[in-house]
Amino acid sequence: MDDLTPAPDYPQAFTFSAPPPPAPKFLLADNGITVTCDDAAVGETGVVNIGGSDVTFTKRTAAAITTENAATTCTSGITSMFRKFQNTV
Repeated sequence: MDDLTPAPDYPQAFTFSAPPPPAPKFLLADNGITVTCDDAAVGETGVVNIGGSDVTFTKRTAAAITTENAATTCTSGITSMFRKFQNTV
């Protein structure tokens, strides 16, 4: 038997299946500005490409948002930030 002939007991073909990768939980909205994270849990992070740069966002509660982390916070699920940034300027 030469090197190109399969062994008689060796299967000729394999079929592999794997579940599809999970859908991303952090998404850039169609406006190219807003990041949404409806399916993420508080504390989860996700990377979103914005203008060619990867930016890591975190889903936070309103109480956990600060002026320092606001730019990388996903606010999906927060219904009010009334006076959240009052007196921060």
